[in-house]
Formats: sequence, structure tokens, C-alpha cells
Amino acid sequence: MLSLVALAGVACSRRTYSVTDAAIALRPGWRALQWDELRGARRGFAVVSPVDTSAPERPPVLFWSRERTVDAVIGARSLAHVVALVAATRAELVHVDDTFRCDGSRCERPHGLIRPADALSLGCRGYFDGLAPRLGAPMLASAFSLLGVSSPAVAEDPEARARLASHGEGWVLTIDDALALARALRARPGPEPNLWNEALVPRFGEPGSLRGVVAMDENEAWFVGFSVGATERLVIAHTAECEGRAGNVVLAAARSAFDTVARVAPTTPASGSALNQRRGRR
Repeated sequence: MLSLVALAGVACSRRTYSVTDAAIALRPGWRALQWDELRGARRGFAVVSPVDTSAPERPPVLFWSRERTVDAVIGARSLAHVVALVAATRAELVHVDDTFRCDGSRCERPHGLIRPADALSLGCRGYFDGLAPRLGAPMLASAFSLLGVSSPAVAEDPEARARLASHGEGWVLTIDDALALARALRARPGPEPNLWNEALVPRFGEPGSLRGVVAMDENEAWFVGFSVGATERLVIAHTAECEGRAGNVVLAAARSAFDTVARVAPTTPASGSALNQRRGRR
């Protein structure tokens, strides 16, 4: 059974968000659905939001983990590959038909001969470990700004900067940052739209109408993206302590959240009042 919980805004200094005490470091008016469909991970959450988060009749809907708390900020990990690719394409260091041979020495398995879009979609560490040292501090800072996300300090030290661009070292995301990144991906950042059209088709599981980036690190994963088709929404998900391949788990969580929201909160002007009526009955 799904139940709706009104959320209250608090300062972002809290380490976790809790459904129990409604201490949500977001914005007033957001609503949460208790969600029991998270499978394959001990902890995780998903957020399904209208593209225009300022529309009051269509509030974002948050899904909470089985443990009922969500980290306020989470390491971005290999989502930094998005920043690196934006920086590289804007500087014309990377073009859509460039190729790279991944021998698997830095990845779970060899990816073979791939292009930049493949590297992002597959999370090829070998590709981005090679690209990261070529990216200067101004290039990375400009990419963070273009994507509309909070930027960490971009070090002048080349090795530290490369670790940021390839592994997200020092970069953490709030939920608002993740939604901003999803919105930027929907707009196809950078000068190579065909590259992004290809890169944003997930290579894990069954993405359905979802497009975006799956970022994995051991048993933890992010999905940041959006839906296409009649119902367009921003969708983000994070899963940790995954059982099985983390990319498959997080994409399944994102798709389940999107499908559930589509059932209970359709995006029509009348849906806001219908959603409030449901909330009042529970």
C-alpha cells in the first residue's frame, strides 16, 4: 500500500532525510510516497519530478528506502564522467566518431573498440582515466556551471583534478543537484547532440522510456535522467549495498518509481487536486 506523507523544509546540514520525522532538506510542498518496491538493494531511493519543478499543481514525488532514511548528500562517483565529457566536447578534444580500445584493465570487462558515447553509457573507466588528465581547471569549472550543479573546488594540481574528472573525488550531490543534472542531460549538453542522444540510452537491463546515465561503483549506483514520450519527467535514483549488478538494480529502481508515479500521479492540471484528495483519505 502506498501512503502519502507531507514534507517540510529544513536546513541542509542534516546528514539524512527521514520519513518518520519529515525532516526533508528540500523545499516546502514536496510530497513523499512510501515505496515498497525497491528490490536488489538494502538502501536506496528514487525521485520522480516534473521537468518544471515550479509548477505547484504537479509536485515532485519522492520514494524512500526500506530503511526510511536517505543520505542528504551522496558521492557523485562516476557521474563525474558527464562533466568530463561536457568539458572535452566543448574544448573540441572529443568528437562523436572518435574511437578508443578498452582492454579491460581498468574495467570489469573489456569493452573493445568504443566511441565516446559508448564510454559514457558503459561507464568505461579506462576511457575516462585517459581523458581526465587532458582537462584543465577552467574547462571543468565551466562544465559544472553549464550543467547547473554545485561545483567542488577544482584543484590546480593535475593529479587531483584528474581524480575529480574520472572518479568524482571530492564531488558530492544533493538531491537538487541530481535533478539539475537530469534537467541538463534532457537538454543534451555540449556541442555534440548526436553523441548525447546515443550516450543517454542505458545499456543495463530494460530502460523502457528512461534516458540518462547509470554510474556504478562496486555495489553502489546512480541513475540520473529523464523519461521520453507522452509523460516527461526527471528521474533520479540511488541504490547501495546492491545484490547483483548495481547498474541493473538502480535502473530497475528508477523505472519502477517512474511507472508507479505514472499510475498514481498523472501529470494533468487536475491531478494536483486528485493527489491531495488521496493524501487526505490516508
